[in-house]
Amino acid sequence: PLNEKSNQVALIAVVEPLGGIPMAVATTHLLAAKTPEEKEQISADQSTVERLQQLNLPCIIALDMNAAPEESSSAPYAPEAYSAVMQHALKLESAYIKALGAEPSYTTCKVRDGKEKRHTIDYISSQTEP
Repeated sequence: PLNEKSNQVALIAVVEPLGGIPMAVATTHLLAAKTPEEKEQISADQSTVERLQQLNLPCIIALDMNAAPEESSSAPYAPEAYSAVMQHALKLESAYIKALGAEPSYTTCKVRDGKEKRHTIDYISSQTEP
């Protein structure tokens, strides 16, 4: 929310390397939904991706989606936030899939109620040709 203190952010910067072409770099840290709907992440992530598309520059985006890439026993719901971003017209590619052949088994590891919890909720994607 504007004019309110929050750690829920989306930032976009245009960088121009010396002798290189300008590119957009973005990052998000969004609200952790405790429901399967993920509606706030979908809206915020789509808004960030749409703003990147408007810049018409090659881009890299790091997303803390707080959402799984696929349905599983630890995420028993459809991967709406992940799908909404990865199927956007901007045609983003997962850096993990490109380098490893798949999204990693986890990107965060936390201890909750004395038990270790591992989830894939953070992503790095790129789009090289606007």
